Amino acid sequence: MGLFDHIPVKFINHRNFYLLGLAVIIAGVAWSNFLMSLGNLILLFNYLLELDFSRKLKELKSQKLILVLLSLPLVHFVGLIWTSDFGYAQKDILNKVILITLPIIIGTSKRLNQKELKGQIGVYLSTVLILSIFSLAKFLGYWGETIIDKRDLSILISHIRYGLNFAMAIVLIFYLFKKFNSFFKTILTALSIWFIACLFLFELTTGLVCLMAAISSVIAIRLWSHRTKFVYKLSLLVLAVILCLGVVWEIKQVYNGYYQAIELDYDQNNYKVKTLQGKRYYHNKKSDLKVNGVYLWRFIQGDELEVEWNKRSSINYDSLDRKGQPLTHTLVRFLSSRGFKKDSAGISSLTDADITAIENGVANAYYLYHNPIQNRIHRTIYEFENYKESGVINGFSLIMRYEYWKNTWSIIKENSALGVGTGDIKDEIKKAYDNRNSQLTEKFRKRTHNQYLTIWGTLGIFGLLVFLVYLIYPVFLVDKTNRRLYFIFFVIAALSYITEDTLETQAGVTFIALFNSLILLGFPTKK
Repeated sequence: MGLFDHIPVKFINHRNFYLLGLAVIIAGVAWSNFLMSLGNLILLFNYLLELDFSRKLKELKSQKLILVLLSLPLVHFVGLIWTSDFGYAQKDILNKVILITLPIIIGTSKRLNQKELKGQIGVYLSTVLILSIFSLAKFLGYWGETIIDKRDLSILISHIRYGLNFAMAIVLIFYLFKKFNSFFKTILTALSIWFIACLFLFELTTGLVCLMAAISSVIAIRLWSHRTKFVYKLSLLVLAVILCLGVVWEIKQVYNGYYQAIELDYDQNNYKVKTLQGKRYYHNKKSDLKVNGVYLWRFIQGDELEVEWNKRSSINYDSLDRKGQPLTHTLVRFLSSRGFKKDSAGISSLTDADITAIENGVANAYYLYHNPIQNRIHRTIYEFENYKESGVINGFSLIMRYEYWKNTWSIIKENSALGVGTGDIKDEIKKAYDNRNSQLTEKFRKRTHNQYLTIWGTLGIFGLLVFLVYLIYPVFLVDKTNRRLYFIFFVIAALSYITEDTLETQAGVTFIALFNSLILLGFPTKK
């Protein structure tokens, strides 16, 4: 018997403490590192105080899934053999301890029953809902601050992880849907619509892409399955075609709009024209970079821009906008997007709303009138066009990720077999930037932003193979009751690993460890 079993108070027992620990982690995974740590400690102490070690050891040996989930953290311990930075190695191991504790504790504990399951998911959905309301309040300015970058809307967690939690919340709503009556189904439907709206409103692109990919994967599997009725298959096929055509049409519309020239009241190739004040323009004739069909670096009169801008704005012409970008660059891009020359007349043609937008770092008028997805596609096209034109990579998220990957790949080429060891990857990444004379400035020299490359560079090809087994093998072992849910989670996790070091932060590693362990080892089955 465990220690709590001797306490006469009915509700104080090990099962309730187990559920409490899970609930605290589930609330924290979308919100707070402190709650994640606290929940893990509650689970761990409760587990030790149960004193049922012989049964747990027997259960541990018999569960193949637990051993698979332990393979990744254990290979990080192996990587200590050839590491030299034990300080960072210790920090990394401690960060990944939850990859050990959660599979063991959840896997050797009794699975959740339906009531407990609904309670735990209810805690998660309530937490995400409350956070979304706080984010909306921040967005609308109720906290007394102006939100310039929507990444600041997430509460105490990165916007990437924030988006993944919204995606997972929507998935769990659909998982719960059949388990409730019509009244609660209405509430769940409204909640899912709100969470989807948040993905768009808060521009949580990673979460939205992962969710769409996961749903598309499920549709593809149902189409492939011989058990699916023909009428159902046809309906799914039509839906899939409509979704694909919608995505392609949206991209094509933005692409065509980007290169479609707006009407101008001047000839862009007439370099003899002067300003209304009789001053000469600066023209970079070698640059073909355009914004909305307007040459970005032509018809610029810097003196007039500075004088007129400083008359209309409290932010100095030579300073940074509220996003931390050079205001002059933001201003030139915005004027070009309007089709105005970059002179005093151009500044005079801007509305007060335009001035505020430029101060807030909005570099193109297009972004004021289109939805977040269209704006993301538009910015991506500009990033690549600017990169082709000038080779500039600083501040452009996708291009910088490509530089991160190239940097880590240079480490992998020299250490492909064993990697650099558990503790050395951080220093090796810094050295690689210096050795390659990377164009990235110091503040942009970040980690790989790709979990696959991070594992390969840290633990070598063997470590990468272990990671792939850890990722893929459970798909074939999960109980069929939860197979579809787990496959969706698998898609979300696998995609997040492409653009993020998901397992290198507490929020990311807890997200993976929690839902991996719960769906595989904790959710109820028909057995």
